Amino acid sequence: MRYAVILPLVLLAGCGILSKPEQPSTPLPSPYPIDFPLILKWQWRGPGLIVGPPVADADRVYVTTSKGYGYALDPSTGQARWMFKAMHEIPTQPVLSGDRILLFSRDDEYFELSASTGEVVYKQLKFGAPSTPGVLAGESLYFIAGESQLRCYSIKEHRFVWKASPGGKIVSPPAIEGDRLYVATLAGEIHCLRAGDGTTVWTCAGGGEMRSRPAVLREVIVAGSTDNFIYGVDKEKGTVKWRVRTEADVVAPPVVAMIDGRERVFVAGYDNFLYCLKDNGAWVFRTPIPARMYDQLLVFDHMIVVASFSNRLTAVDPITGAAIPSGVVDLGAESRTTPLLANRVLYAATYDAESGEGILTAYVMQPPPPPPAPQSQPAAAQSQPAAQSQPAAQSQPAQK
Repeated sequence: MRYAVILPLVLLAGCGILSKPEQPSTPLPSPYPIDFPLILKWQWRGPGLIVGPPVADADRVYVTTSKGYGYALDPSTGQARWMFKAMHEIPTQPVLSGDRILLFSRDDEYFELSASTGEVVYKQLKFGAPSTPGVLAGESLYFIAGESQLRCYSIKEHRFVWKASPGGKIVSPPAIEGDRLYVATLAGEIHCLRAGDGTTVWTCAGGGEMRSRPAVLREVIVAGSTDNFIYGVDKEKGTVKWRVRTEADVVAPPVVAMIDGRERVFVAGYDNFLYCLKDNGAWVFRTPIPARMYDQLLVFDHMIVVASFSNRLTAVDPITGAAIPSGVVDLGAESRTTPLLANRVLYAATYDAESGEGILTAYVMQPPPPPPAPQSQPAAAQSQPAAQSQPAAQSQPAQK
């Protein structure tokens, strides 16, 4: 797929050239079947707001709620397999580690539960309540405690390996690639730290607040900011390579995906547009979305699912940016978290403010049937006159 690019739009000091593609008058066709209707499977309700996206393995779907509950649900029926109740609020989504579920509570407690039974296998007091979701890499769990401290915890040895305060308030989890961590701060900075000891490799200053987790696109770290820019930072040097202007804050986390054999980054802005960028900051497309997003996009099967404040899911073709009409699903309530796709089932979390219940709805993904194979006709049938091959019902429409 080729895109014509208009250069230059604006040249920024110390940054790359901002560019955008020539917008076609009609949406370009996609070479992939993108008509994926969603069929309701089941719906589950629980006390309080569902905290973060659910997680799943082959046997169960796990959710936590703001009322201090953790649940394992049957993916076929939505019935609870087990329930866990903490004494205080559970502020983040669960973390799945093998046959264990890792949970945290507001009273600084850390729990490891059996994934199959919900039984507490390990508990640690005075752990430090995470303010962001935990990110697991091997046997190391990384999370933000308080307002600005990044911590590394060994789930094998049950001890803290290191604690670091790179500077500035942090409200999003780090991105991890290899032996490096990348974390954004409200001071408008991106910090690169060594995963082994938490020491700083470099710090890059941007513009406004950076409220979401960065993404790694080849040799570039991509992050959004409240100064209306999307930043591309050199992964090794920590210098700004480019920045792309939007029309509002960029708060939702960027997502990197391989599309049509090419790596792309997708970013949703508060200007109600979805941006698709190359690793040099050039636009592939900019397409409208129904409302602004709080959490990240879900990219799969040549489709982008957008869960916005519009109370519905919408789908976009990731190659052209064209809307997919069959991908629109009315959720009936506001969604502030990323849907989960597991085993061809899409799980969407919403909140019923009137009842105070969190709702998890499961939809079955139904791919379109393959096109029928062409049928060859016998030579004798092909030699008959066209009038003789017409059904009698089709030759008498006026008699109805």
